[in-house]
Amino acid sequence: MIKAWTSGLAWVALAMALAAGTAAGREFDVEVLTDTNALCRSPALSDGGLAAWTQVAGVNGETVDLRSDLWVCEPGGTPRDLTGDRAEFTGRAEAPSAWGGAVYFLAWYAPEAEEGPDFDLAAPELTDEMRGMEEEYPSLFGRPAAYKTRAPKSEGDEGGGEEGEATSSGEGGENDAKVLRKDTRQVNASSLVRWSGGEFSRLTPKGLEMFAPSAGEGGAAALVSRMWPYGYDLLAWSERAGLVQLTTNYFYVQGPRVQGGKAVWQEWDGNDYEIWVYDFATGEKEQITNNTFDDIDPDLWGGEVVWTAYPVATGEIFLWKDGMIKKISDSSSDNAHPRAWDGRVVWQGLDEDGKQHEIFYYDGKKTIRLTSNIWDDISPVIGDGLVAWISYVDMGDAEVMALDLGDNVPVQLTNDGEEDRCLCVGGGRLLWQTDTGKSSYLRMAVPRPVEGGESGEGE
Repeated sequence: MIKAWTSGLAWVALAMALAAGTAAGREFDVEVLTDTNALCRSPALSDGGLAAWTQVAGVNGETVDLRSDLWVCEPGGTPRDLTGDRAEFTGRAEAPSAWGGAVYFLAWYAPEAEEGPDFDLAAPELTDEMRGMEEEYPSLFGRPAAYKTRAPKSEGDEGGGEEGEATSSGEGGENDAKVLRKDTRQVNASSLVRWSGGEFSRLTPKGLEMFAPSAGEGGAAALVSRMWPYGYDLLAWSERAGLVQLTTNYFYVQGPRVQGGKAVWQEWDGNDYEIWVYDFATGEKEQITNNTFDDIDPDLWGGEVVWTAYPVATGEIFLWKDGMIKKISDSSSDNAHPRAWDGRVVWQGLDEDGKQHEIFYYDGKKTIRLTSNIWDDISPVIGDGLVAWISYVDMGDAEVMALDLGDNVPVQLTNDGEEDRCLCVGGGRLLWQTDTGKSSYLRMAVPRPVEGGESGEGE
């Protein structure tokens, strides 16, 4: 175990400590969680502290096995490989998102594996603009041999067309609106998979290429590729409703995030990105922004939504609460990466001089600056009374800083020549990826109990 230390460079830490009446911040035990010679990527933590990641073996000059597998580690347990010895998974497992004791991730399945649920991806109505694009760029709308095509069913036809059969005359017939011009079913496509109770469930059908899963109490959401120029649509899965398509358009959906019983995302409306929310319990969608500028990178907690918007040249942070929208960034510019927890929000933004990125914190009533120094502090996370971020405190490589909201004293958790990134928080602990140049491994930080009682604000 490694005891965290307060940075000698961070004079702001000393000032905050004096204001709090103590010179010491929360102590953490930091441990190396994985093999330091492996390639460990995409760390995730559930609300209960379950760690999940993908891992590729064989580095440091050895032949790299291109297969990646899903690994997990329960609190107090040891890391274990969930997919390495399972024949149904081939090629890769990646992008895990954890909630409770479950992990949602993307995986390639073997051709002979169970194909997943029966689900037809709905196509948007074919507009005059898209008809024109098809006529002008016919090669972009063809059907490469790597894709399967399916004809729509006609009246009295139980099976539709044969696989690989052309399904449109190209003359604007009445079936055109029902057919995906470039079919999304691929030979090697990443399916959305759920691991829970020791069992795996394939949540999306064979051939749909999935991206960016996010999981919460209500279920999971992930992007599905429609191929250029159709962009991405968003699918959601829940125990209540199964697989549901949330968007059907010619544009792009990005950045899905799930927390509690809701999902949030940004969606292109033809002019700019807007923010949408989906309720897993009711199946209802709501568009919460409708303006003439981009709203991106949303996050949510307890029904409150935060995001970055660009009403002017630089980003501002907005909060949606009780149906009302409020700007919560005021004394900073180029704001980005907002993250929410229990009525609070953290983000990165440029200071008044416009030189360094600092960490800003909204406590539900007012906004304050958590850092003030001569180096960049970026990519903050918040949860369970903890705030953590990536800091270039030594003016070189990236380090991990953390702050307990009960004492407001930053502490430095790493001090080495390696790059720390992909920071996440969950179950009262922190997890991140450390890159050495030849390998990448994971480290975890767990706060020590506060002497004489629990930490003030977060626990």
